Amino acid sequence: MDIEPRQPRNDNRKFLPEVQGLRAVAVVMVVAYHVWFGRISGGVDVFLLVSAFLLTGQFTRKLEQGRTLELFKYWAHLFKRLLPLIALTLLLTLLGVYLFMPETRWNSMFGQTWASLFYYQNWFLASEAVDYYATDHSVASPLQHFWSCPSKARSLFCGR
Repeated sequence: MDIEPRQPRNDNRKFLPEVQGLRAVAVVMVVAYHVWFGRISGGVDVFLLVSAFLLTGQFTRKLEQGRTLELFKYWAHLFKRLLPLIALTLLLTLLGVYLFMPETRWNSMFGQTWASLFYYQNWFLASEAVDYYATDHSVASPLQHFWSCPSKARSLFCGR
């Protein structure tokens, strides 16, 4: 019985099917809980766990190769990659606000748009005493969940 030697694992692979599977589970959790149960699931926590896993692997490989982490360069690259999509999303949201929300809500939405663009949305909403778990969703903001609020940080950052 011939058994082929096991191929060495390629740690430089770009596509990780197991990670994509976890991301799919997270999406299903978020959608299922929001649509059918009207509550928040642990799906966002799964996304955060996957992100932490990927970042840890990336940083560990750099350190093992004797390279510096260059965190500022990493964050600048990440910001440069995400900024066009963030800006497009925020502009389309503002268009929707203009078309579908009363003028009395516009000032708050402009403030939230800037807060979302510069990544302090959770702090902004906390200052406005937004309740993420409110049963009345008529005053919810379309940007309320633009940046996820990890369950462990809710009490500190999300006005609860």
